[in-house]
Amino acid sequence: MPLPQSGIIPEPNASALFLLLNVSDREKKGRVVARGLAAAPALIDEVSRRDRHGNLVCTVGLAPNFGM
Repeated sequence: MPLPQSGIIPEPNASALFLLLNVSDREKKGRVVARGLAAAPALIDEVSRRDRHGNLVCTVGLAPNFGM
């Protein structure tokens, strides 16, 4: 199996936020999590429109065993 590509952040920044989630029941909750993550681009766009100088960047990664 080839190694997955890590998230790419364009430039280092002084601020960062990391959120790690553990989905206890992928069978029941995996699709709910996937729908939530699918909404992330629109949320990032909305926040970026409010602060154009904020240079907000978002990277989402899933563990290989998360597959649905």
